[in-house]
Amino acid sequence: MSQTFKFKVLQINTNRSRPVQDLALTKAVELGAAVIAVSEPNKNSIRLRKDLIKDEKLDVGIKVLDSKVPIKSIRQKSGYVSIELNSLTIYSCYRSGNEDLTRMLDEISDQIRTIQNGTVVTVDINAKSP
Repeated sequence: MSQTFKFKVLQINTNRSRPVQDLALTKAVELGAAVIAVSEPNKNSIRLRKDLIKDEKLDVGIKVLDSKVPIKSIRQKSGYVSIELNSLTIYSCYRSGNEDLTRMLDEISDQIRTIQNGTVVTVDINAKSP
C-alpha cells in the first residue's frame, strides 16, 4: 500500500534580499509548510548551503522543511529545479525577461509528460519591457 502525504508548499520571490529570504524561511516553518520554493534568492547566502536545492545559476531553489518528506531524486538545471517525492514532483522555475523561455518550458513539459505521479509547478516569469 502506498503512503499518501498531505502538506503545504510555499512559493516566494525574495528579490535577492537576504532579510526577506530569512523571514520567508521562518514564516514557512511557522505556517507548517513542508516545502518552500524560492525564486530570486540572495546568491551569496545560498551559494554554499547544502539544505537548499538550487539551480545552476542560483536563481531558484527548493528547501524541504519537513524531515518526513522523502526526496527520491533531484534535478538541477539552468532556471529550474525539481524534486521527486514518493507521490509528487515539485518544480520551481524562474526566468528573467532577458532570457529565452521556450527551451525551459519545452524541457519541463517533456519531463512532466513522463511523470507517473502528481506535479506541482511554481513559476516566476518576468516579461521583457519593449
